Amino acid sequence: MNKELRKYKREMSDEFSSLRKEVRELMGKVVLKPAEKIFIGNLIHSITASWTTRCRFAVQAGEDVNADPTILPGYDFVVDGCYNTSGTTRERSSIEDIDRFVAYNNKIEKQAIPFILHGKSVSTDLRTFCLAKGCITVADWVTSFETSEAPLATNVLSNIFIVERTIRMVVERYGWKYVGLFYDDRPDVIERLKDDLEASGVEVDVFDRDGVAETDWASIKESGLRIFITVLSGSIQPKFLCELYKNNIMGEKYMLIHYLRPKPNYSNGQIASSNCTREQIDEVMKGAMHITMSPEFYFEGGNADLTEPKHFRNNKTYLDVLSDIGEVIPPGKKPIEFAGAAYDAVWAFAIALRATFDAEGVVPGEANTFLKTKEGIEKLFANLMAVDFVGVTGHYTYNETGLRNFYGYIGTLEADGVLIEGVGKYDAKTDVLSSFNESLIWKYKGGKPVSDGRP
Repeated sequence: MNKELRKYKREMSDEFSSLRKEVRELMGKVVLKPAEKIFIGNLIHSITASWTTRCRFAVQAGEDVNADPTILPGYDFVVDGCYNTSGTTRERSSIEDIDRFVAYNNKIEKQAIPFILHGKSVSTDLRTFCLAKGCITVADWVTSFETSEAPLATNVLSNIFIVERTIRMVVERYGWKYVGLFYDDRPDVIERLKDDLEASGVEVDVFDRDGVAETDWASIKESGLRIFITVLSGSIQPKFLCELYKNNIMGEKYMLIHYLRPKPNYSNGQIASSNCTREQIDEVMKGAMHITMSPEFYFEGGNADLTEPKHFRNNKTYLDVLSDIGEVIPPGKKPIEFAGAAYDAVWAFAIALRATFDAEGVVPGEANTFLKTKEGIEKLFANLMAVDFVGVTGHYTYNETGLRNFYGYIGTLEADGVLIEGVGKYDAKTDVLSSFNESLIWKYKGGKPVSDGRP
């Protein structure tokens, strides 16, 4: 029995030895391929604190995508550091700058760059580049309308379009047929808003306040204008409001609508240069309507610290990402909240990549070849338009034109000249203007909507 057992052990030992040899030979034939890199360009127009923060948020997004094994397994998702297209100046970047950027990174990485984040000053040249080369672009700041004309372009924070649409729907809701547009910046916005309002049967008068010493207020009052829509910088607003006060254009008969970011808490210097007191300006502003995409900074109860919302995959907030990149919010300062848009845009692209690779059967080692084709980029863009998730800037979706869907928030200014209370919002995804708190919005207007003065 012992003899048979020893024989059995020898045979088993020989078999294990043979098996180990086969395994070693097999392992010698197996070569673990490195993860395929997918590269993203990260262009900005000047190295400043705010732009650098946005770029670093994008880079952090790439790292967080890689840290999640479910998003792009088998790939190294690389977002370039901040690349300044304007060199050491703030001048508009040229197509040569962008070609230099792409050539530099292609030389190092030797792969496709199908997706480019960029700052607002490169929109025209980037459009030219993408027409020639083929790419998907995304703006992480308010860009000109030219960006939307670029092929396969997206814009993750274009409040130009959304707030403009919100204003039109507010004007339509209350049946106003005569409005005035006052501006000192963004004539493209004013032109678009004017055209859209006139197309819906609204009479529009436009007043350029940029460098204008005097406004003919007598003629304005004679015209019967009662609905004032302003696109004015913070430095000009106090003087404009003082002029309204001195011409008695305030109270229940008039509605003042602030476009984009209101700045009710003016500095002492701004008040002094306006030739009115703060109390007089507050009187004009009382009951004014504010339309913005950043209620957390202006509306009562807003989340000024950006500790909400939380990202759907890693549960991070804006402040968490800010901590990841080693930055803090300086005392007395507000966070550069739009940096979160760059973070979420990178995540959107990664999600779209995964959906495209799954649908087209692309595996690691084939991605960059696929992304160098026009068909590949177009299929990727279609999946990018279909993303739907919650990021650090909230619910993230695109409309059919590549504009990120956002909310336009409507608020009304209280008598203290500081507190803004929300009364409703516009949902860009559904193109629906919510019901309003009518008693609140007309609280200082006699309890009913202001008339446009037309029969």
